[in-house]
Amino acid sequence: KAQGAPWVGRKALLAEKPSCVLTVEENGNALRVVLKSLSASDTTFYMDADPVECKTKNTTFMDTATVVDGKVVLTRVNKDGKLVIERSLSEDGSKLTAVSTYTFNKDGKSVSMTQHFERV
Repeated sequence: KAQGAPWVGRKALLAEKPSCVLTVEENGNALRVVLKSLSASDTTFYMDADPVECKTKNTTFMDTATVVDGKVVLTRVNKDGKLVIERSLSEDGSKLTAVSTYTFNKDGKSVSMTQHFERV
C-alpha cells in the first residue's frame, strides 16, 4: 500500500482516461463541472456564493467557489479536513490543469495531486 491505497486501486486510477467538461453558466456566475471517471460527478458551483452542502458517496462537504488570478478555486470542507482544487486553462484554452490539495485537520499534513486534461 502507498499512502493507504491498495495496489489494484492505484493501478486502476493510473490507467483511467477521465474526461472533464466545464460549462460557464448563469452569465458567468456559475461553473458546471462534469467529470467522467471512476469517481464521476456533475456539480454546478456558484461563484462567491454562500457555502453549499454537497454529498459524495462517503462524506458531505460544504463547497465554495471563487476566481483567483484567473483560476477557478473550489474549496470543499468536511469534518476531517479541507480540499482545495485549483483549475486553470492554458493560454490557448486547449489544456486544463487541476491541482487538488487535501489538508487533514488532525495533523495539518497535506497530500496533493495534479491532473492534466486536453481538449479533444
